[in-house]
Amino acid sequence: MTEAYLKSAEGIRGHWSDDIDALFSPWDKTGSPGAIIAVQYQGEVVHQRGYGVANIEDDVPFTADTVLRLGLTSKHLCVTCVLILEHRGQLTLQDDVRKFVPELPDFGSTITIWHLLTMTSGLCDGVNLPLFAGLNTGAAFTRQQLLNIGLSQRQLMFEPGDDCTYSNTNYALLSVIIERISESSIAEFMAQEIFQPLAMNRTALVPWMNRVTMHKARGYNLDEQGEYVAGHMMMELCGDGGIDSTITDMLKWLNNYRDDRHFGPDFRQRLEAESRLNDGRLLKYRLGIEASDYRGADKVNHAGGMPGYLCDFAWFPEQDLGIVLFTNLMDAMMLMLPDKVVDIVLADQLIESAETTFVSASREDIAPLLGVYGNLETGQLIELTQLEDKLVCFMLGELNLMLERDGLLQSAKSLIALDLAAALESNLDGDDSSSRPTLNLILGCQPPIPLTPLDDPRQSPADLPTDAVSFAGLYHDPVTDVRHKVQLQDGQLKVSLAAPMLDLMWQVLTPLGGDMFTAMIDSEPSCTNVIARFLRNAQGRVTQLDYSLNRCRNVIFNKIDGGDSK
Repeated sequence: MTEAYLKSAEGIRGHWSDDIDALFSPWDKTGSPGAIIAVQYQGEVVHQRGYGVANIEDDVPFTADTVLRLGLTSKHLCVTCVLILEHRGQLTLQDDVRKFVPELPDFGSTITIWHLLTMTSGLCDGVNLPLFAGLNTGAAFTRQQLLNIGLSQRQLMFEPGDDCTYSNTNYALLSVIIERISESSIAEFMAQEIFQPLAMNRTALVPWMNRVTMHKARGYNLDEQGEYVAGHMMMELCGDGGIDSTITDMLKWLNNYRDDRHFGPDFRQRLEAESRLNDGRLLKYRLGIEASDYRGADKVNHAGGMPGYLCDFAWFPEQDLGIVLFTNLMDAMMLMLPDKVVDIVLADQLIESAETTFVSASREDIAPLLGVYGNLETGQLIELTQLEDKLVCFMLGELNLMLERDGLLQSAKSLIALDLAAALESNLDGDDSSSRPTLNLILGCQPPIPLTPLDDPRQSPADLPTDAVSFAGLYHDPVTDVRHKVQLQDGQLKVSLAAPMLDLMWQVLTPLGGDMFTAMIDSEPSCTNVIARFLRNAQGRVTQLDYSLNRCRNVIFNKIDGGDSK
């Protein structure tokens, strides 16, 4: 073992350390990126150490002062800035966003600051919209460019308050509001109002991931060959995910959060206050943080990641348990480890609650549910499959672990997908366990959408419509100013960018039936990543292409040339 690995393993050990170490054993070795974690129980740090190393090229260890990225966990600190301004009377959460950002289009429905905070605005995610232009997170985008994309949107995914869909555009707009009211950059405001008062001396909002920072861990991804490669995200970030910090500093933040010492009266209560949709339905997502039940215990957390890094901040108020996890490897399975730490530390205090019971994919009554489902009229597509022993749902490429809501699976059984304001209702007939059921997809407080079983398009794609040639043509998106060229070639419908220097992550539109298609992405496990649906006018002519991908629903491309568009 190298000296750096041994140095990473130094820290604080307690009663549960051996069991916690076992959770991280795949990364607890020389020459591997990994993680650093701190566990605080009833005011005392009972476990703290690193697994693997912070830099595999130079064999640099993790320490309590190693700098890593908070990523999406930054959001509840951005909210703290908003609540500071609210406490000073400089804004209210019910203010119209256009009061501070008048260049935001008027969508006919008011979007408030509260809608931004709770992810209920209906705005598409400006970080994902560039995918339509062949630009991923490795492309260099300034914050203003990304904001311009957000401000160019001309329609919402849903009425504000009707649904909850994670969108970084919301927090980009909040950052603008903070800056315009405070007349300083959000980085300066955070430093002055949050980091300095709490002596978080190694914490800062760092807009560009590639900025040179002392004692910063290098972030890694695994490529298709299983080799470590550097993680790159060349987008300029703000309150949506740009904070760098350390275990030492985040323990200071945890203790401030625990004691509720700063940032106005009842800061924690304001952050965790119930969020409800327009019909009164309770949301898991609150103000930049999530509140849920974990095996009978109240849980408050926000996790997230970006290429090369993951982070989770979790707090269990009744048990006085806090967990801070940083990783320098983009492996989403590592975000399941904090709950496993909770299982260890609170083993004698947790219950098997129906509200937090993961659905086991090995159950006999689950088998008929597995497969692909869709609605050819509305354009929704999901895939139910298993991950290890758990039932999971893929929707627009995003994996959601499924929870039981009402006990055993029976007729009209509801399942709820984590991290979505969505539920699946099954019409499974207990007398016929061999047939696949019809499902109802419930998105927020919108009317249920019926989903029927479909053949797996990867194995048995539907036939192209007899008039498939009418889909061919050039389609333009006014938001990103991008043109997609659709062609019928060799019996396949293929799509490409009209600009030859860039490529889309998808090339073939695979038929699902009617005018609805899916576009699969190499190396992605799901067939739901990109949904394309051709829209016709009253005369039956193809006039638009309705695209949906992760966090961006119903992006309309207008047909401008080719086929029978005239």
